[in-house]
Amino acid sequence: MASCLIHFLQISLIMWVSKGHEYADSNWETLEFILPDEGDTHGAGITCYNVSDSFCLHGYWFNSVQSNRMCVQPDDLDTWTALIEGVWMNYNWFSFDSRSFGTCCNSQVHEYMSHGCNYGVSPQDYFDKVTDFSNQNNDKQLNRIKARYNSTSEYNIISELGFGKGSLVMDGVKDYHDFVLPPKLQMMDTIFTFDDVQNELTYDWFKKSIVCKGQPWLCNDEKKIN
Repeated sequence: MASCLIHFLQISLIMWVSKGHEYADSNWETLEFILPDEGDTHGAGITCYNVSDSFCLHGYWFNSVQSNRMCVQPDDLDTWTALIEGVWMNYNWFSFDSRSFGTCCNSQVHEYMSHGCNYGVSPQDYFDKVTDFSNQNNDKQLNRIKARYNSTSEYNIISELGFGKGSLVMDGVKDYHDFVLPPKLQMMDTIFTFDDVQNELTYDWFKKSIVCKGQPWLCNDEKKIN
């Protein structure tokens, strides 16, 4: 079963890499979040809406291979599962796969295989990346937004966003229309201007206003729960 899963994920990853993030910088990488958006009926927002009132961790994405490490090493799946299965709930990292919906670990395995292992990242190194919610070096800037345009309010409603290195990538955004957060977050009066969203929607603001309300312990100095 494990070998079949690995084969399937490797094929999926090859297809994903072939599309890639050609539109992003070669050193682009991001800590990716999903927001609980009931209106995002064709995306991940509606799924997050059903399991969280604040945010869902999506994963950590790279735009280039990080090393020549081969994927998959014999114990990668077991090592990764052992790392994540006891702590996923502390980071709102829910599985969206029907086989483990709202728990662990099908989606989490997919994220590591697709965005970690196949980019030359070991289970431990990927775990360290995806669970690092700190910003001590100020190296997390807004570099990805996925949104849906609402013609009634004339705002782009954010359903996914990422923070890391590299230029800002937008998906589904209507140009020159400002951004708001989904209604479930009860912050509709918080508006981010289209021209300056990268400076206004900072990681520090996002962490304090959203992440730390969903997982207060992440406001502490500790990087992660061991």
